[in-house]
Amino acid sequence: MPRAYLIRRGTILWEGHPEELPPSRIEEALAGTVLEPDWDLPPGFDRIRAALHRKLFGLAARALADRGAAGGSEGQVAGRAIERVRGYAEAITRELRVCASSGDPLLAFRSARSYAAAFGDWEGAAPLRGLIEGWERDPSLAIEREISSIIDRASDLVREGQIEAARALLLETAKAHPDARGAARARAFAGRFVDWR
Repeated sequence: MPRAYLIRRGTILWEGHPEELPPSRIEEALAGTVLEPDWDLPPGFDRIRAALHRKLFGLAARALADRGAAGGSEGQVAGRAIERVRGYAEAITRELRVCASSGDPLLAFRSARSYAAAFGDWEGAAPLRGLIEGWERDPSLAIEREISSIIDRASDLVREGQIEAARALLLETAKAHPDARGAARARAFAGRFVDWR
């Protein structure tokens, strides 16, 4: 029987048969989602458009700034495009803050690092980099990253056939950090192997 899940920020919003998923639930899940802007640029901006589609936002923004310095209609097009890139960076930063506070902070951190790589050292992404720097200093997020690494190691142990070692590692981790979000994931993963003994 087919089964589908609608997940937002690590929370299952709906589950059931795919044909029974109401469109209103999809719209609800997508509310507030940051969509990449339409990078509609005129001919002559092909290399910049290609960089944007390859998610090289920082590189594209710097190239647009160079084109904007030329002035005229080309400069206006470049200026508007830079503002779309800047607006996208700001929207992503806002959405990641919301995700971290109401959803999964580790997912938000990982996503932020991925976006930061796409924006590089472009000055318009400074708030995003500042967000990451703050999270890197957050001790609770450090624990979540540690638990995530341990869960990955337990997965490797399972693939190697060391089920009991994986289970012990997961339970020890959950016991050491009982209040961490990752502890619940570790316990749930360990619980899958109860019948394997």
